[in-house]
Amino acid sequence: MKKLLRFIKNNYFLLIFVFIIFFVVFVSFYKLFLTKSTYIYAKVKLGQGLWWASTSQPPLWLISSIMKDKKESQIIAQIIKVNYYPYFITGINNQFIDQFDVYLSLKLKVTKNNKSFYFNRSIITVGTPIDLEFSNTQVSGTVISLSDKLLVDKYINKIVFLTKKDPFLWEYEAIKIGDYYFDGENKVFEIAGKEISENEDILTVKAKIKVKEINNQLIFANEKFFNLGKNINIITNNFNFNNYVISKID
Repeated sequence: MKKLLRFIKNNYFLLIFVFIIFFVVFVSFYKLFLTKSTYIYAKVKLGQGLWWASTSQPPLWLISSIMKDKKESQIIAQIIKVNYYPYFITGINNQFIDQFDVYLSLKLKVTKNNKSFYFNRSIITVGTPIDLEFSNTQVSGTVISLSDKLLVDKYINKIVFLTKKDPFLWEYEAIKIGDYYFDGENKVFEIAGKEISENEDILTVKAKIKVKEINNQLIFANEKFFNLGKNINIITNNFNFNNYVISKID
């Protein structure tokens, strides 16, 4: 016993070091083999990662890179869907710019502590920033929804009539029936017809559109209210619809 006590006294630094090593090995073993992986589903809006911060929206080249990542299997974060919509600046000179509102639907590998989920050692919930690193792309954004089940977008198909007063002379000819906008997953807007008044002062466009119903409100492009009297701004492959008014929804 005296020899053991003497050994401990003379080598306590070594014993502490050995204890730390065994503790680290034990924790690593527990995390690797005894802790079950948990997967959740999230929708993320790309940006700086803070919902209240006004930042530049992703350009088209970044979306193209994300689309490449979608085809590859990711262990920690897997891209399930990519939806993107043209970014529109409101003001005196209402206009589209070459940037997009981008939404990623993801499957994430997380750890669970009590009722909280952690992704890359940071808590994850609606409204929190998140950083994502794929094989081709590194992005950040804000979590806008979470679920333990696959998130499914439930669309409602509507017929909408868009009206514009005093259109330019070339607008009627430029609008093509069958022209559409594809958001990365679906045709969400497609021209079905057009008509101009006898005095050529009112142009009406009939279109098929996909919207969501959230809290008894119709929503287009995840965040934009869609109701009568509202100005709508959208693009197709061949035309920019700026300041067209929703005059009828069927």
